[in-house]
Amino acid sequence: MDQPLVNEASQRQSRQMMQENARALLAAGEAEAASVIAEDITTEFGETEIDAIFLATCFQRSGNEPGAEIILRQCAKAWPHHAPARFALAQLLSRQGKSAMAIAEARAVLEIDPSMTKAAYFLAYHCRKNDDGIGTRQAYEVAVAASPTAVKAHLGLAATCLKLGDDIAALQACKTVIALDNGNQSAKAIRAQILVRRRRIVRAFLAEGQIPQALAMAGQIIEDFGQTPEDSIVLANCLARSGDQTTAEVVFDAAVKLAPGDPSVRLAFAKFLGENNKIAQALKEAEAAAGLDPLSATASILVASLHRRTGNIVQAQAAFQRAAERDPRSASAFAGLAATAQRLGDGDAALENAGRALALDPKSPPALRTRAIALAERNVPFEEQLAAFEAALLAAPKDLLLLRRYADTVLARGVLKARLQCSAGLKPQRMTLLTMRECLAVAQTSSQGPVMPALRASGQVVRQALLMVSIKVSTRRLRPMH
Repeated sequence: MDQPLVNEASQRQSRQMMQENARALLAAGEAEAASVIAEDITTEFGETEIDAIFLATCFQRSGNEPGAEIILRQCAKAWPHHAPARFALAQLLSRQGKSAMAIAEARAVLEIDPSMTKAAYFLAYHCRKNDDGIGTRQAYEVAVAASPTAVKAHLGLAATCLKLGDDIAALQACKTVIALDNGNQSAKAIRAQILVRRRRIVRAFLAEGQIPQALAMAGQIIEDFGQTPEDSIVLANCLARSGDQTTAEVVFDAAVKLAPGDPSVRLAFAKFLGENNKIAQALKEAEAAAGLDPLSATASILVASLHRRTGNIVQAQAAFQRAAERDPRSASAFAGLAATAQRLGDGDAALENAGRALALDPKSPPALRTRAIALAERNVPFEEQLAAFEAALLAAPKDLLLLRRYADTVLARGVLKARLQCSAGLKPQRMTLLTMRECLAVAQTSSQGPVMPALRASGQVVRQALLMVSIKVSTRRLRPMH
């Protein structure tokens, strides 16, 4: 065998033995001794990238950070395309707190070797610490490309996209994670956060009157997360507000079939049906909701309201009574009891229950209206009646029934009696319009008498009511007063 070949083999063997000894010393915590052997290796056999990295590691372990940095920088300069050496420098810079320089080196590493996933994770970590969402996302995308089955890479991408507001990419990453690890709770938590955020966006769109946007988002929720009763109700309400009542009813019906035992679903369907004047169906769903949740005051109040609309005042009163028993803090229940008592001619009960409702909610329009009308029918001071009407009109300025009763009350008193008598014999609809005209005329021209301040204070309201009534009788003419 040729002597050069023998010498080369001997040198390789010697180098290997020295490297093994150095690694054993480093593993035993003898970093300084290991660094001495590592330096001997480079002196005797010449420096390679691997030897330089090992020597820098020995220096770093022994506390000689500056020496380690010098070696790694020299290594990066000598072998600029050696990814492990550049990555070792990036790690050293990170330990020294030189984050920007570490990020630059990590990016250089990934340009050299995009398959080095540990460099991608390293870069993602540092970009996240620096609030660089785009950089973090790019780093995780490199990791995903390098290791398509790595749950860690997809999960990191999902979390980053969530933070950046890119729900579509986040959901896709979560879908991949769940396909790889069906029980991954972190991915499920991210999906839940996206669902909450999207539901909040739908509510915001609806509150701002942006119905098409709300409808699109509600449909997207069901497409991405599947059909649930809650989201189906939201979609149905969006459809209803967009004017598509037919499709809305179909979606509501599907929601009921999804959760036939959920009283909130039936209650929502009942409200929709009531708003569309399908009273019989609405009453059926509302009674089903009340049966499923016997403690629900809301369901009983809806049942009562639907009975009132069909003229079943006694049944409405019974349902309002059940609601008041189930929730003694419900102003709506007592206001309903007050209204039904007034309809049944029990003024004392009407005033009593209106008082209870107002004690719970001083601005309850139904309770204020019932109280004003009940007082107008009793022998109480006229000023008290006017004050009650004023308070009710402030709470419900568009309540036409209340306006009519207010006008009738003031016109039935004092100097206005003669004007009211002049309108005798007119049909009720015409009399109402005349009453409004007289109210407005007196409020504008008179400056004396107890009724004038109240009329002036509600002048704008009277004008509005006058317009509403005028539209209804616009095809007729009033007979002139004699």
